[in-house]
Amino acid sequence: EPFSRSNSGFSSLEKKVLYDFRSDKPGLRTKLDAATTRKVLSTIFPAYLSDAQQCKTGTDAQVVPAILGSAEGSFTAAGLKQTAYLIDVGECNPHTAYTTRLAVFNSDKLVTNMEAPRASAIAATYDLNGDGKNELLLELAGFGQGDLVKTATLVAFDQDKLAVQEDFGEVYHRDCATKQPMTASVVNYLPPPKGQKPRFTVELYSAPCLAKGEQPQWARAAGQ
Repeated sequence: EPFSRSNSGFSSLEKKVLYDFRSDKPGLRTKLDAATTRKVLSTIFPAYLSDAQQCKTGTDAQVVPAILGSAEGSFTAAGLKQTAYLIDVGECNPHTAYTTRLAVFNSDKLVTNMEAPRASAIAATYDLNGDGKNELLLELAGFGQGDLVKTATLVAFDQDKLAVQEDFGEVYHRDCATKQPMTASVVNYLPPPKGQKPRFTVELYSAPCLAKGEQPQWARAAGQ
């Protein structure tokens, strides 16, 4: 639906692109050396394995964690220089699904460590409501037999919890084995008055599946 005029005087003409999922951008990841990786993981996990082959059957406490992405910004309070790490806990014997966590450090000090929506990358960071704190756009890529599905969730630290600001659901789908068109979303937002949440709309695009290395020709999906 088109944006209506807001109390701040913005209209649909002022909408901005939050993220274009037609492009295959790499997730955010600050350069991590081995020492930093060990320090982050050992702070969060007093004991952990470095290889999944070390897992022993029937031992629930064993984990093989990995840092999937990282971003710099102010996440728990305005004006701080922090680093957020997206971590796959990598349980050896998960009861349901594997767990993802977001941990925030002030330099070498752990500030918070919370369970996050399942994700494989930090796609981008923002300060959409102008409060000086950054939201994080998390992306989950799921691979099957020849297909790729991506979902996205916008989250932010809110006092003592990690809050979901918006769940965008499926934002990309490619299944060329079935010869169905690929689909991808462009997520837009309307800049809100300071301290308020933005409004989002999603434009859906489709393109024929092409050979590897060829650029898809995206077109707005019917009814958009």
